[in-house]
Order: sequence, then C-alpha cells, then structure tokens
Amino acid sequence: MVSVFGAIGAIILIIAWLNEVYQIHKSRNVEAISLKFLLVYLLATILLFIHSVYIRDDVFTWLNTGLIIITLTEMELVIRKRHKKLRQKRANRS
Repeated sequence: MVSVFGAIGAIILIIAWLNEVYQIHKSRNVEAISLKFLLVYLLATILLFIHSVYIRDDVFTWLNTGLIIITLTEMELVIRKRHKKLRQKRANRS
C-alpha cells in the first residue's frame, strides 16, 4: 500500500515538473529561473538517484530518473533561450 502512495506522489511530481518546463518553453520567460538552483537541484537528484538504487527502491529510482531528465531538459531550454536573447540584443545594437 505504501508503494502506491509513493508511485502516486512520483507521478504528481513528474507532471508538475513537466508543466513547469512547458510553461517556460511557451512563455519564453527564462530570467526568473536560476541556473544555480537547477544545478544544485540536479546534483541533489543525482545523489538521491544513487541512494534509491542502493536501497533498491524502484519507485524513487524511476522518479529520480525522470527528474534528472526533466531538469536537464529545463536547463537546456533556459540556456538556449538566454543565448538567443543575447544574440538578439547584440544584433539590435549593430
């Protein structure tokens, strides 16, 4: 029964992060997102992934795998959009 609660929680967390990444992509507003936070979050998630593998907890292994992928995707979106805005600013100055 406890695994069911863990699985439901994991699904909700993954959906919440996916929605966040979608909103960032849709709004193109990346200034509010801290890359430092995402790096710290990624490090913590990787450590939690290692821990969940070590204790053989399938729910949290899958959750952390999903969160690592989503966080890397979010970081890529933020970096790419910030780079694009920087290029546009430089082009407008010329």
